Amino acid sequence: MPKRLETFAGRIGRMFGIKEKKESTVHLKEKGVIPNNLCTLLCELVSLDSIPAQKCVDAFKRIASTLGIDVEGDILPRSINRVVKEGGMAAKIHMVEAFKDASGIALSSDGTSHKNNNYESH
Repeated sequence: MPKRLETFAGRIGRMFGIKEKKESTVHLKEKGVIPNNLCTLLCELVSLDSIPAQKCVDAFKRIASTLGIDVEGDILPRSINRVVKEGGMAAKIHMVEAFKDASGIALSSDGTSHKNNNYESH
């Protein structure tokens, strides 16, 4: 590992309270099931514009190796897509619950047209 990368990994490890020489391993699946904390992490990685679903596991493995953490197992891109879809549904349910519990909701919209093209904002 290059010296600059080693120094960076040490700083990040100290920031998050990870000991540099501690050997730790992350399992991507537990008995064939992706853990909830990893599902959340994958959804957050996909929500970044620069990381597609097919590259999330590779990005996670690079970050973990920089921090000195071994990663065992693999997750297929199809599983990542399912996790992201499930996270999107959970977000919609959360939004509906917030609307249900709210004392009031204000909705507004505006529209205009230019050269027979209608534009609307909500």
